[in-house]
Amino acid sequence: MTELTSFILERLCGDGEFVLFRGKRRTDLAQVLVLAPALEQPVPRTIARLQHAYSLAGQLDPAWAARPLELVHHEGGQRF
Repeated sequence: MTELTSFILERLCGDGEFVLFRGKRRTDLAQVLVLAPALEQPVPRTIARLQHAYSLAGQLDPAWAARPLELVHHEGGQRF
């Protein structure tokens, strides 16, 4: 499991339901995109949408799509 506390998160955009961050690992500056619920206590539908998006990872072609790597809990919330 990726430990997100080792990343510096920069907010890129949000739509009220989700927030997209760019994460840079402090040690080697490796980068990831992190999609997180916008609300501290998201509604079940928001969590279900994250889980559904993650379930599609194996069907996405990495040549044209950003593929989810993992679904993690961070500071009490789910992110991938």
